Amino acid sequence: MQTFNRNEGRLPVGEFSEEEREKRKKFEVSIFGTRGSKTDGEKKAVDIAGSLATKIVGNWHKIKTGGYNTGIMEAASKAGHEEALRLGCDELIPEGITIGDVLGKATEYAKITEEDTLLERLDNLEDTDAMVVLHGTSGTITELLTSIVDSTIKRMKNVKNDEFAQRPIVIADSSLRHVDLLDALKKLDPGMIGMFEHVYFVSSSNNQEAGEIVDEINFIIESYYRKSEGEELSDEDKVEIAKFDLKKFFDAKNEFTEGAGI
Repeated sequence: MQTFNRNEGRLPVGEFSEEEREKRKKFEVSIFGTRGSKTDGEKKAVDIAGSLATKIVGNWHKIKTGGYNTGIMEAASKAGHEEALRLGCDELIPEGITIGDVLGKATEYAKITEEDTLLERLDNLEDTDAMVVLHGTSGTITELLTSIVDSTIKRMKNVKNDEFAQRPIVIADSSLRHVDLLDALKKLDPGMIGMFEHVYFVSSSNNQEAGEIVDEINFIIESYYRKSEGEELSDEDKVEIAKFDLKKFFDAKNEFTEGAGI
């Protein structure tokens, strides 16, 4: 299997063998986030979405988005589409999941799948091997919570050979809205901490470059792809992934709030 270096960016067209490309095309990543592109948080999230889509598709994985021509959906679809054309692989053109024209016009940069209901749309969007949740409001938060609950239920049921039970859910939101909500829920019911297995938080503060954030998100995605192919991660990679564990972030955040870090 091709060794992946998190700092190399997208890989050249000929980097993978044909056999490896076929394996990689089966690993799908959904990208969720804001429909807007006006505030600083929205603009940064849109930039991250485009760069991330380029890198994911450049590594021969397919992406799914919400399918409309605004915000993160448009940015990820457009960048992913351009990268698929660069690679000469129509199979890697992003898939956009919509509900007809209910939420607006579909993007021209994705293969559109129209679902009949919002629930069916959400089920389709979450039917992937990895999820990235960027800056967003109520709709994005709903997608995040549903994804966490879905993965948790599958782990509780010990669903055999269910690759989605241990998929990574990566949060990157400079507003901290998503993690603050999850932290509040955890405080109401400490037992919820078990739901945050395979959930990661990648800081996307204003003083961080979008490229650095994208590299960290992509490192987690690639690590899980390698695990799905039966590769044993190095101790160094395991330590690196653990740095993004959401539970560790909560511990550090709460210690600081209580005064230990002041």
